[in-house]
Amino acid sequence: MERAAQTLADRRIIFVTHEELNPAEYLRILKPYGVQFEFAYFPKYYFAGISGYNALMYAPRFYERFLDYDYILLYQLDSWVFSPNLDHWLSLDYDYLGGPWFEEIKHTMTLKWSGCFNGGLCLRKTAVFYRLCFDRIIQLNKRFWELQEQRRMMRFGAAKIFSFFKMFLLKAVNKLFKSEIGNEDVIWTRLLKQKGKLPSLEEALEFCFADFYAEYAFELNKRALPSFCHDWDGIWPWKFWQNYITAAPA
Repeated sequence: MERAAQTLADRRIIFVTHEELNPAEYLRILKPYGVQFEFAYFPKYYFAGISGYNALMYAPRFYERFLDYDYILLYQLDSWVFSPNLDHWLSLDYDYLGGPWFEEIKHTMTLKWSGCFNGGLCLRKTAVFYRLCFDRIIQLNKRFWELQEQRRMMRFGAAKIFSFFKMFLLKAVNKLFKSEIGNEDVIWTRLLKQKGKLPSLEEALEFCFADFYAEYAFELNKRALPSFCHDWDGIWPWKFWQNYITAAPA
């Protein structure tokens, strides 16, 4: 968080959270840098786990909150910024820009790009995401992940069993329409391949390294660091990032 305050101090920072959060620690970090900031509050269940977060990233109410801005830079707290060249990335006018996800080809020990872009550190064109939130596949995914989070928080009983059947029905509807249930960044990438403007693999690598396989991304990027990275403090990524990140935690 402190690294973002240092490097992006000329940008408005908006904390996306719930009203029960105690902001004291964040205010302490931001105060020395004179950062303009505010809070955007959403229901607490969106922040209880990955299923709630998925639902929030599919929700029209989220993007509607930021329609006064052309872009949202989503910066989860396990992100890091190396370069303040955000204007360059904004000028490219992509609808979605995030670090590429790599995956292993089964039984080969060989990596390939999955075709998807990570959402933990990404740029999203606000109006495009808001408009596409009403697409059938986004709405079905939103409802599925809301049910998943509600079910996770329930005690075992009739309501929990009923929610399971509703989730089963949603999966059946998705299959009928040849849609897909998945994490929000995967589904958004696939939808925007059809209805939006996305970067090349090479541009995405210059923008951000995401999660695992940072060493592989580094080699593909001609041994150059990106503008951002995500999940730098994970057990495996840290083996690479400790050579480049020596300051206080993000």
